[in-house]
Amino acid sequence: MWGRVHLNSVRELGGDRAETRWICTRTRSNLDELQEQYGVERGTTDYHEMLGDPDLDAIIVSTPPFLHAEQGLAVIGAGKHLLLEKPMATTAADAARLVEAAAKHPSQVSMEASSRFSRLGPKFAFVKEIIDSGRIGRVYHIHHRQMNPQTFAEYNPRSSEWANDPERAGGGPVFDWGPYDFAFHLGLIGDPELSRTIHAVGRLDGGIERHAVAMLEFDGGVTYQLERVQGMPYREPSLSRIHGTLGTLVFGYQPWDPEEIELSTFGEDGDLVHETLHCRETRHWHENTYLLDRFVRSIEGKTEPMMPFSLAKRNMEICLKILERIRR
Repeated sequence: MWGRVHLNSVRELGGDRAETRWICTRTRSNLDELQEQYGVERGTTDYHEMLGDPDLDAIIVSTPPFLHAEQGLAVIGAGKHLLLEKPMATTAADAARLVEAAAKHPSQVSMEASSRFSRLGPKFAFVKEIIDSGRIGRVYHIHHRQMNPQTFAEYNPRSSEWANDPERAGGGPVFDWGPYDFAFHLGLIGDPELSRTIHAVGRLDGGIERHAVAMLEFDGGVTYQLERVQGMPYREPSLSRIHGTLGTLVFGYQPWDPEEIELSTFGEDGDLVHETLHCRETRHWHENTYLLDRFVRSIEGKTEPMMPFSLAKRNMEICLKILERIRR
């Protein structure tokens, strides 16, 4: 699913910035279709073949999660820049191997993709500026929830053979969306480390969580309540509440959510004051193209990767700790 999105983003970014030189897919029929559709001359069903091309600068790994570690390590070892889809791996050990490999090749950009719908979205800088200004005081609690009746396999049918297998998918909605959730919310407050998992419960279906609720505590005493659902007969849109000692922010953080951000504070007379803020930003590209642009600019030395492997690993491990509690 995201392989095609990335191909479209390379095209949208423009040939003067980047172009697709190779496509690798598992099946020859899919490869032939994609090469014809995108006008890409070189294709293979064995990714090792493309790794040997000295003219290839960077590779996007957009395969199922259980393949990320093996393929990501091969890309780094071949001396190529790497944009790795989230989640970066399915185990903490594999994530650690990726972090170690990236650290040994500092001249190569290794970037994970969870900044796409989080830190590269318009609301991240907008909300962070409000928090940094002190308008809501010290942040002490974050609450986020989203409930979707569809499962991952339903909105991405090509994943049906692996998406319901916890060993290959890693998990359900916590593993699918948790990297975005933690990239956004924890980034607002300086990316504190997890100090403890207070509580986590959920409903499992074949080892995949369908409904998960977790309460976490981070360094500095900030607590975080996460609730995510996929595959249950109920729907609620994304909603985040950021509670500070002087006020509360309520909004949907994803780029397609409404632009309005509700700010509640006490007035000088002690009455509750509600203010609606508007995060307006014209978006010229598909959201994924902003991710690709950041990756290319990092390769060019114009900026830093927004989600380096070390931070992506930390956020992924939070997801794993939640799932460990639920599966007990």
